[in-house]
Amino acid sequence: MPVGFWVFPWDIEDEGIDRFAARLEELGVTSASPSVLYHSGRALLPRAREHKVRLLSGPGANYPFESLDEPFAAMESESAPRSGRRFWHELGDALSDRGIRLNAWAMLMHGSELGRRLPHGVVRNCFGNPYGYALCPCHPQARRFAECLVGELARSQIFGAIQLESVGYLGYRHFHHHEAEYVGHGPLEELFLSLCFCDACMAGARREGISILELRATISAELERRWRDDISSVGVQEVREALDENDDLRAFLSYRQATVASLVSSLAELCRGENTELHCFSAIFPPTLEHSTWIEGTDFAAWSQLLDRLIVFGYTAGGPGAAKVDEGWTRSELDYVSRYFDASRVNVVLNLAPQYLATLADARRRFATISQMGFNDLSITNYGMLSNTRLDWVPELKGILDAPEPSS
Repeated sequence: MPVGFWVFPWDIEDEGIDRFAARLEELGVTSASPSVLYHSGRALLPRAREHKVRLLSGPGANYPFESLDEPFAAMESESAPRSGRRFWHELGDALSDRGIRLNAWAMLMHGSELGRRLPHGVVRNCFGNPYGYALCPCHPQARRFAECLVGELARSQIFGAIQLESVGYLGYRHFHHHEAEYVGHGPLEELFLSLCFCDACMAGARREGISILELRATISAELERRWRDDISSVGVQEVREALDENDDLRAFLSYRQATVASLVSSLAELCRGENTELHCFSAIFPPTLEHSTWIEGTDFAAWSQLLDRLIVFGYTAGGPGAAKVDEGWTRSELDYVSRYFDASRVNVVLNLAPQYLATLADARRRFATISQMGFNDLSITNYGMLSNTRLDWVPELKGILDAPEPSS
């Protein structure tokens, strides 16, 4: 069964392309997805020869893009492979010789550098405050950036699939720098703080007949009331009730879903024209897939008609604070996505780090749970950040996916 690895290209360069490809073959891995566009951050790389801790800042392009328009031109990262495009061709050849597919993994709308370059094209909350780490998928220049990036990757004919993370609206819960909040914060408050009221979203909502100014004022006032009275939501039922009570809020969420779906449709068409698959991540920081429909504008029904594959987190989707999830959470998420996608079109991502799967026995159970539900296309994050001990688990875990169904 397919098992892929997400990986940073500097880890491949550090190890050497041939050694990396041979190691994946030894582990039984069938695809590799290096990052072609990433955000700022810090990575601990235990097996690196020199940069054990790597600070990622500034422009985040690891692939030498040539077709990006201003203000996104010349975004190549300091950590990008030194040999440029030759690196990607040589990597593709080395993997192909071993029957391993090369994919491109891109953080599409997520990155402080993107927001710095297009400050008028970022998400703005109901108070008008910008989220500089999040391009708005409604903004024309942000959409043009996405189309240029995906189009160039597809035309390169290097990659079997383009895998897009953060294709929709990134909400309030981003873990940007050192975040702090000292007021109550539940699902409804998070939704309200995640809605975008930038000029492009406001104009689009007006065209749909939504009373967007009134909605913005209502949401702002409700947040301030909750902070003043020291109250907060405790469950998603309050979100559902708010949607039932406010036609404009319900219509605005539908508009956001249609906005993201139209962008995905455009990107899918670019990929189809180059015989390249398009995969999109289902959610980034919302704690459940249902939350992602409200916060990020995900429309799984529409996406099921557009994507070659949906990528779903099988370990957590809420950042480091939500690391400890159980088998029930995993089953619930996969049951939810099964409403829209056949299991054969879903890639489930797992993290073998100790904070997510403490022991090999835990990893075995998680792989078995996913396989028993019919999901047998998995990816593992992240190659350079795992110890050799954890990498050595992969052949055994892959065997769980390859095991035949027990006869009845």
